[in-house]
Amino acid sequence: MKKYLSRLIKLWQTLRINYDFLLLFVMLLIANASYLARDFFPIHDTLEVFTFFHYFYSEWFINGEIPQWFPYSTYGVPANFYQFRNVAPLYYVFMLLGKIFQVKDALFLFKISVIAEQCVFLLGMYKLSRYLFKRRATVFMVCLAAVSSIVWHSAINFNFRLYAMFPLVAYCLLVFFERHRPGFMWLAGIACLFGGMGVTIYFFGLWAFLYVVLGILLLIGNRAAFKEIFRPTRVNGILFISFVALAGLALWYLKSAIDFVTLVSIDRQASGVTTLETFLNYGNIPHIRSVLRGLFFADVDIKVGVPFDNTVYMGLLPLFFFFWSLLHVRKAKYYIFLTMAALLVWMSFGGLFAALVYRFPALSYYRHIGHVYSLVKILLLICAGYGMDHFWDLPVKKRWAGLGLVLVILFFVFDVLVNQKGGLLTPQAGFSQFLSLWSYMRLPYLGFLFRAPVLYFVLIAFALGCGILLSLFRRADRSRWALLAKGLLILFVFADLMVFQRIVDAKMPKVPFEHFAWLQSARVRTEQYQPYRVLEPVSQTQKDAYELVMLSKPTAKYVSAYNFVQMDRCDPGFRVDLASHGVLELVSIPFIKRPIVGCYASKMRLVPHALFSDDILDVARIGSDVEAFAKVVVLTPSKDQARELVPGHPHPDSRNSVQVTDFSANQVKAKVAVFDAQGSWLV
Repeated sequence: MKKYLSRLIKLWQTLRINYDFLLLFVMLLIANASYLARDFFPIHDTLEVFTFFHYFYSEWFINGEIPQWFPYSTYGVPANFYQFRNVAPLYYVFMLLGKIFQVKDALFLFKISVIAEQCVFLLGMYKLSRYLFKRRATVFMVCLAAVSSIVWHSAINFNFRLYAMFPLVAYCLLVFFERHRPGFMWLAGIACLFGGMGVTIYFFGLWAFLYVVLGILLLIGNRAAFKEIFRPTRVNGILFISFVALAGLALWYLKSAIDFVTLVSIDRQASGVTTLETFLNYGNIPHIRSVLRGLFFADVDIKVGVPFDNTVYMGLLPLFFFFWSLLHVRKAKYYIFLTMAALLVWMSFGGLFAALVYRFPALSYYRHIGHVYSLVKILLLICAGYGMDHFWDLPVKKRWAGLGLVLVILFFVFDVLVNQKGGLLTPQAGFSQFLSLWSYMRLPYLGFLFRAPVLYFVLIAFALGCGILLSLFRRADRSRWALLAKGLLILFVFADLMVFQRIVDAKMPKVPFEHFAWLQSARVRTEQYQPYRVLEPVSQTQKDAYELVMLSKPTAKYVSAYNFVQMDRCDPGFRVDLASHGVLELVSIPFIKRPIVGCYASKMRLVPHALFSDDILDVARIGSDVEAFAKVVVLTPSKDQARELVPGHPHPDSRNSVQVTDFSANQVKAKVAVFDAQGSWLV
């Protein structure tokens, strides 16, 4: 018995469980509590991502296939490009697990998948922080603030995925340049490619610019690193081949996907490139005061795009240490991250610098230069980590002097940002809501509601009091008092950010309790063939799904939502970014009769007579004729080629019939009965 017990003890010791990381994981789950609640449903860009997740998962769950076609979007569109842009690598893992364990709640599985993405971000942030900072408390604070400040219910791309892989890529690049380990260069590339699968394609341009800046700054002090990049080792060779293969596969798949669609996105050229004017102005120019209010007062609308597109709040204590770093830290790597943050902020204002970086390869595809502040937040957090490390290294007296200066600066900024008529104590200033942690956790509301920003100073004084207490026990870091002080600091950061999450939760649109039945439409569903196109939902399931889509009416809706609703609409209705070749010509025809496109008329029919034309005006004339419903109009570059294909009489036999027997994303099976002597066209 003792023998087996000793083996178990040795096995436990070899596991080397990292309790810090485990605790951070638990706090990450707590920070996502409101997202896991039953009344949560994504909106805006996150809704678009979920609609694709739901459609892909439903098809995989029911038919065991990856959909190659979206039948409900803009008269049908290939799924390949949308798959590359919206289905992240981890989603495939959870779709597989979902089918194995027969999880029918696609919305719940989507939430778990997003939390798994956050765990990858936490891993990268933890590895980077461990590499940069020497104090365990600093690593924990930076990682805690990073994962507890994530807001993803509305703009998952700009407000999370834009920076999700940055810490891991930055860590790999640092190891490559400073330790001359070339395999990490290829790992950085692989991590960047995985991070780019499932996100908006034009992020690659911004990332390329940022990583080139990072590489140049790291190269200044580590010029010998590139001499080792092709070191002939087995690991280096395997990683290099893996990176090249993955990059080549991604480029091939993306190119082949684009070949089947036409880009119709707003203010973009057919190639996807934006003009300089669009690049400088499309994403909104930020207001400095609004951004600062986001940092200091946790305002969720910093006047860049729509609310929640960018949230910059990272907590009061990290903000204090960031200001401390500006005054005291003089390390080379600190200036690297500060420089990247400064360049992004500079670019966001759309001035001469932005016009200059527009010429950077692939950055001209990026048109949201104001939507970079979530990434700036992560860079400022890293700078704050340097400030915290420096703070604890100083003697107690010097801490007090620096502390006083930083508090004066903070007080000045607070006083400038609050309501100028009422000053610091006006009840309208500061947090619009400051609710208790218990309220955030959906327990009975305790009634605490604070509005005046003077509360900030109470909280800061509490946090710094814990810091001074810790400084008194600097020589005995493992004493009970020191551990207590560290725990209080961490508790303050976490409670502060949970209040922020409570503010976000209070502003989220919710599914009303009396309409929880709507959520049944978010489960996996068998695709139902729709014999004709409509303008409004018909079945109850369609109506429920449509109500969920319209939960937040002011935000933009994408045509992909109809794949979730499973409604084939007569016209696009919502915003369109991609369409199949020829669809633009079809919808641009003036006076076209709706029955021709299957609006409240059969989408599949037998037509004995075909008319051909290469003139769009001629097609418009024919389309305006009611009798044209009995014909099919085919655009062809040459009428001579088409004449041989024209069958005979113009009117179909009344006995002709088309009956769909099986329908999915990838195939349609129909029983067709043709009684026309010379045959008919199946349209």
